[in-house]
Amino acid sequence: MATIRAAIQIYDRMSRPLQTMSRGMNTLINAMEAAQGTFDHGFDSSVLQQVREDIAEATVGFDQMEQQIRQADTAQNRFNDRIQEGSDNAGGLLKQIKNIAVAIGGLTAIKKLVDLSDDMASTKARLNLLVDDGGSVGELEKKIMASAQRSRASYLTTAKAISQMGLMAADAFNSNDELIRFTETLNKQFVIGGAGAQQMEAAMLQLTQAMASGVLRGEELNSIFIDIYGLQDELTPEVEDKDVTVRKADLGRDVRSFISYAVGCMFGRYSPTYDGLAYAGGTWDDSKYNIYKPDADGIIPICDDEYFEDDMMGRFVEFVRVVYGDSSLEDNLRFIANALGGKGQPKEVIRNYFLNDFYTDHCKIYQKRPIYWLFDSGKKNGFKCLIYLHRYQPDTIARIRTDYVHEQQARYRTAIEGLEKQVAAATSTSERVKLTKQLNKVQAQDAELHQYEEKVHALADQMIKIDLDDGVKHNYEIFKDVLAKIK
Repeated sequence: MATIRAAIQIYDRMSRPLQTMSRGMNTLINAMEAAQGTFDHGFDSSVLQQVREDIAEATVGFDQMEQQIRQADTAQNRFNDRIQEGSDNAGGLLKQIKNIAVAIGGLTAIKKLVDLSDDMASTKARLNLLVDDGGSVGELEKKIMASAQRSRASYLTTAKAISQMGLMAADAFNSNDELIRFTETLNKQFVIGGAGAQQMEAAMLQLTQAMASGVLRGEELNSIFIDIYGLQDELTPEVEDKDVTVRKADLGRDVRSFISYAVGCMFGRYSPTYDGLAYAGGTWDDSKYNIYKPDADGIIPICDDEYFEDDMMGRFVEFVRVVYGDSSLEDNLRFIANALGGKGQPKEVIRNYFLNDFYTDHCKIYQKRPIYWLFDSGKKNGFKCLIYLHRYQPDTIARIRTDYVHEQQARYRTAIEGLEKQVAAATSTSERVKLTKQLNKVQAQDAELHQYEEKVHALADQMIKIDLDDGVKHNYEIFKDVLAKIK
């Protein structure tokens, strides 16, 4: 197949013999156009002699080209049959047109027919290659015709672009249908931009060559569309590195991005019914939050158990339910959990992600300048909560202490008392061991939280104001004793 593609590409790039033939035809046309209307006086024999010499030279060149193609045909007999059939038809048409040219004087129109015949023959040959796996070229042509009609483009221009791109950049597409859809999208842009046939072909050639090389840069796409829309004086095709955002699909990463967006909606940074940032400081606007209401105080605890109804896990489940509906809630949670990985039930997997990995991912996304701040008591996970920097108020830490830290301490005391009773009443060794392990964990969390509460208390009493213009790094340092370390 590589040999045949090479032969077709030689033909596409217009070899020297073809250029010689073109010059000869143009010379003939110019001479006979000058002679039109004066046929009684005959033609300039010297001009005709030059034409004959040019055509003779072209014939020698065609003989050489035919030899190269025959060598390629040895490797691909099927292709040889198809391309020979197209070549014979085109040759017969060319012979008839030359006879007509001698008989009548419509030579300019005939030259266009010759060019059209060449384009159709070569395009047909390429389309045959695209369906060389046993498909039907007729079906492919019907799809191309339908695409051309939808995009208001000519069939031949569309077929030519698809055939060239399908051969030279085949690895860029999974199927002919995908290739047709891609070409149709470009055609629509060409039509909107008012591009002519020559502009469209030039743009398609540039794009095809770039894709064939295996590297399609933003500058090349920009250059194509700048030319189409005539914006050469207003825009340049260069793309800065910071503006490059194209990346391969990754389900795990995409699901984590969805979770990040959901957290943004919990804090009011985003809203499912509002495009862009709903709140990043300034005046709060309740009208932006129609179907999902953000957290009222902007403080969301992250727990390893259901200590708060509106903790991070509870709010996330509610977000998925509101946005996607009750009927698919469990399926959606299972899908999210599978994408995250981990063991356990879906809610358990998602809860562990919030507890252990969410903040690390957030700091990476924001390049160690997080907009959500994690209040963290330590390795025992005695207490964690998240706030949104742009909703911080001088009394935020005081509310964290009284409404969440103290509330968590009370829940630990209740849990410890209950576990101590269960351990005492356990009837089997295995049950007693399991309950004792759970009791030790809660006691360790309670002890860690007791020490953490003292640090929070010291900051809460100060009612610290911050200036966002000082930057995240400066402001984060003020509260470093109660915040998670940025890794």
